[in-house]
Amino acid sequence: MGERAAGMYVLRAQQWELPPVRTGTHLYESHHAHEAENAVIAWKLTSQKDLAEKLVTFLRSVVDPENGYPKTRKACHQELVHEGEFFKHVAVIYDLMFDSGLLNEEDHRNVERTFRLFMDLIDWALSEGGISNWTLAEMIGALYCSQALQDMERMNRFLYGVGGFTDHLSKGTLDDGWWYECSVGYNLMAAGLFSEITQSCRPWGINLAKVWVPAQYHDQVTPGDKPNIDGLSLDIWGPSRFNYRSITQLWDSLLPFADYRGVLFGINDSAETKLSGISPRGFMDARYDLAYYLFRKPEYADILLNCDLADRDLLYAIPGIQPSTSKPYLRSAHADNSGVAILRSQTEGRNANEQIQAVVKYGSHGGAHGHYDRVSLLSMMRHGRSFYNPENIWYNYHTFMYKFYVQTSITHNMVVVDRKQQDPSEGRLLQFHGGKLFQACTVESEAKWSYPPYGGWRVDGDNTFRERAWNEGRYVPMPEGAPEYSRRTGFTEAVLQRRLTVVTDDYLVLFDYVSGEMEHDYESLFHCKGLVSLEAEQMELIAHTEQLDPDPLGSAQFITDCNWYEASTPIKAHFKTGFGPKYDHRGNRTYHNEDGPLNIDHYTLWPPQLNVIVGNDPEFLEVDKKLFYEVRGDGRVLAKGQFGAWVLGRDDLDITVEGIQSLELAVSVEKGIGEHGVSKPFKKTIFWGDPYFENAAGVKIYLADLPFVLENTDSGNGIGVDYYGGPVKIAAKAFPYAVPAEPYSQEQEGVIQVDLTSLEAVRMVASIGGDYPLGDESSRRKLLSSRFRGTSARFISVIEPYENKAMIISAAAQSEDEIRVELADGRIQMIRVGALEKRGEAPDLEVEVVETDAEGKLLRKENTVIN
Repeated sequence: MGERAAGMYVLRAQQWELPPVRTGTHLYESHHAHEAENAVIAWKLTSQKDLAEKLVTFLRSVVDPENGYPKTRKACHQELVHEGEFFKHVAVIYDLMFDSGLLNEEDHRNVERTFRLFMDLIDWALSEGGISNWTLAEMIGALYCSQALQDMERMNRFLYGVGGFTDHLSKGTLDDGWWYECSVGYNLMAAGLFSEITQSCRPWGINLAKVWVPAQYHDQVTPGDKPNIDGLSLDIWGPSRFNYRSITQLWDSLLPFADYRGVLFGINDSAETKLSGISPRGFMDARYDLAYYLFRKPEYADILLNCDLADRDLLYAIPGIQPSTSKPYLRSAHADNSGVAILRSQTEGRNANEQIQAVVKYGSHGGAHGHYDRVSLLSMMRHGRSFYNPENIWYNYHTFMYKFYVQTSITHNMVVVDRKQQDPSEGRLLQFHGGKLFQACTVESEAKWSYPPYGGWRVDGDNTFRERAWNEGRYVPMPEGAPEYSRRTGFTEAVLQRRLTVVTDDYLVLFDYVSGEMEHDYESLFHCKGLVSLEAEQMELIAHTEQLDPDPLGSAQFITDCNWYEASTPIKAHFKTGFGPKYDHRGNRTYHNEDGPLNIDHYTLWPPQLNVIVGNDPEFLEVDKKLFYEVRGDGRVLAKGQFGAWVLGRDDLDITVEGIQSLELAVSVEKGIGEHGVSKPFKKTIFWGDPYFENAAGVKIYLADLPFVLENTDSGNGIGVDYYGGPVKIAAKAFPYAVPAEPYSQEQEGVIQVDLTSLEAVRMVASIGGDYPLGDESSRRKLLSSRFRGTSARFISVIEPYENKAMIISAAAQSEDEIRVELADGRIQMIRVGALEKRGEAPDLEVEVVETDAEGKLLRKENTVIN
C-alpha cells in the first residue's frame, strides 16, 4: 500500500501547476496551499528538484515583504477560516524545508515576520472567545506557525488560552461527542484538527492524546449574550452525563451512525459523507488513519478497511489492520445532544445493504449551519442508495437562498405549520425501541413558527434584499412594506409536534401529531425525485398554481408548477430514481451512492380526506442571470426592462404597435455574482413567451408563424422547445409557442427582427424570461404535500424503499392510531400506537406490531411496553 500511495502523492505533486502570484487582494486560491503540502511530502520522499523549486517559489511569494502576505494581509481568496488552513499548510512546508539548504537567511526572516503577523491577527480574532469550525481552523494555523518558529510562549497561548485547543475541545464538543455544529464534515474537521495538534505537540513533550478537559455546563456554546443574528441559535440541548471532553469522543460519536460502507447520512449543512483515512477533498486534513494511529480502537479499522487507496493517509496508515467484531453499523442508536436517532431493520439472513436505515432528527440546532427541521425524517437509505439529504438542493453560503430556502423547514421531510419556519427550540426523545420485529422512536418539539429571515442573512455588505437578488441574477417579488432585511416576522403561538417512526423489515411508518391553539394549515411534506404516478380511489385535480404560495415573505414561493388535488386516503405516490450514468441527477447534490435503481412508494393513510399538492422544488440548475430586454418599433423603444431570470422572474407585456412597420425584440444577458465576487456561469434559457400580434379585427398571429430574422440569437431546438429538449416554462407558466432568444455572444445583444408591414397589427402581447426546469422534467425533485387545516392534525405515512419489486400490496388506516399492511408474501401486519397525543413529561407511549398469515395465524408479535 505504502509504495502505491506514495506514487499517488508524487503524481499529484508533479501535476500541480503553481500560477503566478496574484497582485491585489490575495495571493493564491486556497487549494494551492493544499497542493503545496502534498508536494512537500512528495519532495521529502523523492528529493525531486523540480518539486523543491516549486515549493521555494510558493513559500517565498507568500512571505515576500513587498508583494506577499505582509502587504496584502490576505493569503488566499476565501475567508479567515481558510486563511487558517492555508497557514497550517505553509507552516508544514516551512518546517519540512527548514534545514534543506534551499532557504537563505532572508527567507527565514521573512517567514518569521509573516508568521508573527498572522499569529497576531489570530490572537486578536480569538480574544472574544467565539467557538466554531472557523475559529478552530484559524487557531491551528497560528499554532502551527508558533511551532515552526519554536515559540513556546505563543504555542501555549494557542493551546491553553482563550479560543485555544482546550477551549475549543471543552466548549465545542457536545456531551454525546458530536461537534456542536452537528454537521458531519465539521465533526470530522474538528476531530482531525484536534488529532493533528496532538501529533504536532509530541516533539515538545506534550501528550494530548488522552487528555481530558472539563466539560462546560453553560446553556450555549459561547457563554454570554445570545447571538443578535435573527434565527441563529447556539443553545446546547440534551442531557449532561460526562464531566469531561476528549478527542476520542468526537471520533467515536460518528461510528454508530456510519453504515456498512462507512457512509453517514447528511445532517444540517452536510450531504452524505464517507468516513475516510484522510480528507478526500484534498485539504490534507486528518481523518481515521491518524485516529487509529493515535488511539488504536478496533472500530476505526472498520472505517479504514472500507476506504480506497486515495482516501488513506500515507504518513499515518498502519499496515495489517483487522476488522472489529462489534459492527456498530448493524444496530439502531441515538445521540441526544446532536439529536439523531438511527433505526435499522433487523431482518435475519439479510445482507447489511438490504436492511432499511432511517434517521430522525430532534436535537441541538447547530449554530449558523443548523437547519430548522426538528422532528423530521432526515434520511432513508437502502441498497447503498440515499433518497434525500438536507443539501440535495444546495445554494451556497453567499446567496440569499441559503437562509431563505435551503435551511428552512419547508425543504425537509416533516410536518410544517402555515408553510413557515420552525423556531429553534429544544426537542426530546420520548421513546426508543430496538427490537427484532421493529425499531421505533418518538420525538417531539414545541416551537413557534415564523417567516424565515427576509431575504436570508446579509451577504457581502449588501444593504437591501433587492440589491442582493439583483447581484445574484435572481428575481424575487419585493412587496411594499416588506420586513427589515434579514428579520423574521409573523410568529405563531407555540405548536406541539410529535413524530413516531417505526421501521419494519420492509417499510417505515410515520405517525405525526401536531397541535396549536389557533387554526393552521398543517402539511406533511415529502421530497423525492422522479415522480411516476399519484393514485387514490377518489382524487380530483382542482387547481394548478405557479407557486405553492405566492406570499413573498415565505420560502414556499420558490416551489413552483403546483398541481392541487382533493383526495381520499389511501393515496399512493410512486417515485423511481436511481444512481449511475443512466440516471438524471442534474441539480441534485448527493454522494457515495451505489449504482442502480431506487424505487419508493409513499402512502398517505391519514387523515381520510385532505388536499394533496405536488410541486417542483427549486433545484440548482445554473439558470440565474441578469436579463435586459427592449422592444423597439421603427427604431423607437416601446418597452424595456431588466430582472434576474431564473426559477422566478417573468415580465408580461401588452404593447401598442399600431402603425409600426419594423419590430425588434432585443435581449442581452450578464452573469450574476457568485461566492467571493466571482461571476457565475449559466445555461441557455431565455425565451420570448408565446409572442403574438393582434389586428383591429382581433385576429391573433403568433410570431412563431411569421418569418423573422435572428441576429446573434441561438435558435436552439425551435419553437416551443427549450435548449435542452424539454417544454418551455417561464416562472412555471407553459409557453408552447415560445421563441428562443438566448444571445450567442454575451458581449452583444441578440435581436429578433420581424416585418409588420402587411399585418396591420395594433397590439403585441408577449412574455419574457428564463426557462426552468431544463430539458426532460421526469426526474425533477418534487414536493409532495398532504395538507389539513385545523387546530390539530394527525398524519400517517408509509414509505417503502426497494430496488425492483415492492413488498407492499396494500396499506390502509383503521384509525389515526392503527394501520393494516398486506405484503406480497402473504403476511399481514397490524401496527397500533397509543398515547401519541398524551401530554406530560413521560407519556405512556406504546407501539405494537402483530404479524399474521393470510388465514389469521399469529406469526410474530412485539410491543414496546410488554416484553
